Amino acid sequence: MRRRAFVTSLGALLLLPAGGRAATAFRIGVLVLGNNDPEGFLRDFRAGLGALGYTEGQISIEVRSAGGREGLLAQMASDLVGSNIDLLIAWQTPPAHAAKQATSTIPIIVWAGDPVGTGLIASLSLPSGNITGISTASAEITGKRVGLFVRYSRRCAA
Repeated sequence: MRRRAFVTSLGALLLLPAGGRAATAFRIGVLVLGNNDPEGFLRDFRAGLGALGYTEGQISIEVRSAGGREGLLAQMASDLVGSNIDLLIAWQTPPAHAAKQATSTIPIIVWAGDPVGTGLIASLSLPSGNITGISTASAEITGKRVGLFVRYSRRCAA
């Protein structure tokens, strides 16, 4: 969970004005399906931002959870985009697709199972558009993982 908080915090900070202090709060929208642990995710996200010196006064976080009802995601993503957010974070693959459909201009950070396989992005090395993030499982990186495992196993056996 610490890595997730760090990467999300880093992504948000890269979008802040120079000096890291905005005249008004930097508005972050968070879209979750809600059938996992959004409270844990948000706790880690806020902790990561806090560790980097950012407070709720400098950053405003608006959360939309579909409560596990995937059909609500499109409207929730549109509502977040309409509320003039500066960054959209989508946790899980269905919210990521709803976010992609809602905007092509607001930066989106996603945590998605296989963003290439599900058509969210073109490739991990060049995602293009306004989407970046973390893949928890992707066919593109499976070969690399296996290769690292084989090299590590050989070193341990030697």
